[in-house]
Amino acid sequence: MTRESALVVPVPEAEPLVKDFRARFDPAAPAGLPAHVTVLYPFIAPEALDEPILAALAAIFAGVTPFDFVLSTISQFPDLVFLAPDPVERFSRLTAAIATRWPETPPYGGIYSDVTPHLTVAHTSHGIEEIRKTLEPALPIACTARQAWLMIMRAGSWSVRRRFPFGATTP
Repeated sequence: MTRESALVVPVPEAEPLVKDFRARFDPAAPAGLPAHVTVLYPFIAPEALDEPILAALAAIFAGVTPFDFVLSTISQFPDLVFLAPDPVERFSRLTAAIATRWPETPPYGGIYSDVTPHLTVAHTSHGIEEIRKTLEPALPIACTARQAWLMIMRAGSWSVRRRFPFGATTP
C-alpha cells in the first residue's frame, strides 16, 4: 500500500478551468488531489506525522499572510503542462521554509536542482495545442492563497489530513 504525504496550496479559482484536463491527463486529480501549487512533495510518511510536526507546520503557516497571485502563463516541462503563478516568490519561500525545517524531505525527493512552483494541468507531451487553445482565452485567473493542506495518499487516494490557514493565531 502506497502511503505518502504532500503539502499543497489549493487553488479553487483554477479548478473549473483545469478540471477536465487534469481528469484526463493528471493521475493525481482522479485520486483526489485538487488544483494546487505544491509546497513540498514528498513530505513525511503519514505514520510519522505526530502532533509536534503538525504544531510546527501550523506555526510556519500562521506566519504567512494570505496573498494574491495570478495564473496567466501556460508553460511546460518535458511531459508536463502547467500554469505558472505570478508572483512566484511567496511559493518559493514556503517551499524553502518547509524544506529547511525538515531537510530530510527535499522537494521532489531532491531529483531537481531548481524547483519551479506551478499548477499542473497535464502530464503529457500530446494535445498541448488543445490545452493552450482552451486555457489561453480564460487567462489570467486571479487567485488568493489562503491556506496550505497536508494531503495523505493511502491506497491510491489522496485526502486532506489537516488544513493550515495562513495568518491564523496558534495557541
